[in-house]
Amino acid sequence: MTDITHLPPEVLDIILSCIEDPTDVKHFALTSRSFAAVASPNHTQLRAVWCPRQSISVWNSLATNAAQARNVRYLHIGDYEESGPCHFPKVSGATRTNTTPRNRWRGELEADSELHDVLRAEEALIIAAVKNMPHLLAFRWDCFDPPVVIAQREPDEQDIWTALSSCRDLRELRITEYYCYVGGPGRTLFGAERFAFSSLTVFEYRTRYVEEGGVTPDYTSLGIMLRERCPRLQRLNLVLAGFPPPDIGDSILRGRWPDLQHLFLLAAACRPEALVTFLSAHPRLQTVGFSEFIGCREIPGDILWDPALNPQIDAPLACPAGILPNLSEIECCAGHAFDILSASLTGDRADRHISVEVLFYGDGSTVHRLADFLSFIRRFPNVQVSDSAVFQR
Repeated sequence: MTDITHLPPEVLDIILSCIEDPTDVKHFALTSRSFAAVASPNHTQLRAVWCPRQSISVWNSLATNAAQARNVRYLHIGDYEESGPCHFPKVSGATRTNTTPRNRWRGELEADSELHDVLRAEEALIIAAVKNMPHLLAFRWDCFDPPVVIAQREPDEQDIWTALSSCRDLRELRITEYYCYVGGPGRTLFGAERFAFSSLTVFEYRTRYVEEGGVTPDYTSLGIMLRERCPRLQRLNLVLAGFPPPDIGDSILRGRWPDLQHLFLLAAACRPEALVTFLSAHPRLQTVGFSEFIGCREIPGDILWDPALNPQIDAPLACPAGILPNLSEIECCAGHAFDILSASLTGDRADRHISVEVLFYGDGSTVHRLADFLSFIRRFPNVQVSDSAVFQR
């Protein structure tokens, strides 16, 4: 009987294609010289790719060589300064050369038609490269220079978002971008109602900036996609942009994901009953975090950030007994933490270990319903409490 060491290189290549983890691929390659010859460089160098958007040679290589691109499982496109060290694949035609200027404001870029053409050419290469990655498992985008906005579908469908929809095995989608919104009122982000990511387990979308004078983007299509086309979500992390914060109670929070375990919502809003209904429908949640407008009665025009001064914020939550039986970490206002924990820590679940991060606003001198929270929490020695100034206004 022929053992694996005597198999043809073509068969070994197929076996290697079934190994997802880059570390396991390296271990396979180190087994023997014959294995190394098959694994390197197309598998060892391409299983995980992490480099900037400006790496023209890398994207050109992956766009023109489908045999190489199909070996990519983890793709991270990020700027050097923000995303840490990059991993450039050591394959034919790929170098570290960057071709476009950095740290330019959007207005300057749009005024420079020649530079705009260069950036569009970069985007076209990335689109072509992604379309050559049918087995992509995880995609991450951390770009802090304009003007590429991937959370948006172009009319001609020549955009990164449409290209990602062809990756049927995609499990993780993490997007962070500064310039999430530029345009007139009602501009729709994503436009993704018809896209199905049936294997997606992690969805993170973080926006960092809304152009001055802009209005709240329309996230309706994002809600439809997540609710109807992503049934296996385990982690949902949203930091949305817009002012006033977008109301997600009738869109995203209408979703039901049986496997959801981690939830984080920032710079979004919903009413108390929408939040309670959503939490009650997801008993497997282990970590929960949300900011001040999640669970507010109403989003006023002139917003007072301090819950002690604005009764609309941190409104009481009518949580049913036994809510979130698997909760281990929670990050929110003191009042909301009190409402949720007083309903969750009941019966035989009262001795659970839970980490609580209390968010405060303004100058931190006042925290709404803090006395109720502290009085309650002293009865539970297994609950560890800290406070946070991350979201100070």
